[in-house]
Amino acid sequence: MARKSILDKYPVSPDFMAARKNAFDCPKEAMLKEVPKGFRTYAVIVDAPVSHDGLVTVAAFGNGAASMYYNMGGGFVGASAKYKRVAQAARGLVVTAEKSLELAEKISFFDLPTVGMHFVYILTSEGVMRVVTSEKLVAANPKLAALFRAYQSLTGELNHAKTLEIQERNNKEAGTTS
Repeated sequence: MARKSILDKYPVSPDFMAARKNAFDCPKEAMLKEVPKGFRTYAVIVDAPVSHDGLVTVAAFGNGAASMYYNMGGGFVGASAKYKRVAQAARGLVVTAEKSLELAEKISFFDLPTVGMHFVYILTSEGVMRVVTSEKLVAANPKLAALFRAYQSLTGELNHAKTLEIQERNNKEAGTTS
């Protein structure tokens, strides 16, 4: 179902909402043990537009785990175990988010963005914080730009890993190896 206005929310599937909820419900105490001592941030969840009707949610955890979900269903999970660069980018996003906490506001709801807006949810020992940004806003703020680059880096690593997985599957189906 296409949106009529840029103010309309993105269409989403039940699978997307369930996966997104699971990311928000990650075990706080266990995750806090995985981050550097003194850190409050243990996970970051980013809702970012990819087209007029497309939204991707990327989740990064302090243990290096990462996942990506698409608003109309589907996604990619488990890449951190196989792809070191995904785990590094996930940890990098958590570290960058910790350094960006002063940009965030504490919230109690996890809404989806409208067109062009990016919502960065930072899960901390003190609750969930949110940074609202866009490609235009990052130009004026170096800390916001660093946060933006960190989640773009993770998204790129996840997309690269997904491409490698597809190539590997296709090679197996064709009876070849890469």
